[in-house]
Amino acid sequence: MRAFRLALFVAIVAMVLTSASAFAQLHELGTGAPGPIKARHLAQSQGEAVFVDFTAAWCLSCQVNEKAVLQDKSVEDELIRQHYVLLRADWTRYDPEITEALGKIGRNGVPTYVVFSAGADGSSHVLPELLTRTEVLDAIHHAGS
Repeated sequence: MRAFRLALFVAIVAMVLTSASAFAQLHELGTGAPGPIKARHLAQSQGEAVFVDFTAAWCLSCQVNEKAVLQDKSVEDELIRQHYVLLRADWTRYDPEITEALGKIGRNGVPTYVVFSAGADGSSHVLPELLTRTEVLDAIHHAGS
């Protein structure tokens, strides 16, 4: 039984680490782009709702949340339908700007997911560390409306 659990765990980790999705492709910032925090402020000032995925390459929970929830077709479709700006704040190398942003929302690590409403008021909803599709969809609907 122990060997089965270990094999299952290894298979899940391999699947998570080798997958790609439209969500992952949408929220990567290219070279020369502003940092994720500046990009969020810019998007909000232009009336856009923003979803920020604070993550790190070494964070297994982040990878599982992405595969199980963020790559879910209904979540991706709703983010696109409501014209969310999707940003990834990659904390793999403990970027000081991202550390500061995490502190401002009361967090000190990853995974952290925040939905910011459209407009300059900057209201936000910090999601739990372990995501469910329902929680993410509810947050998207609330902030996007």
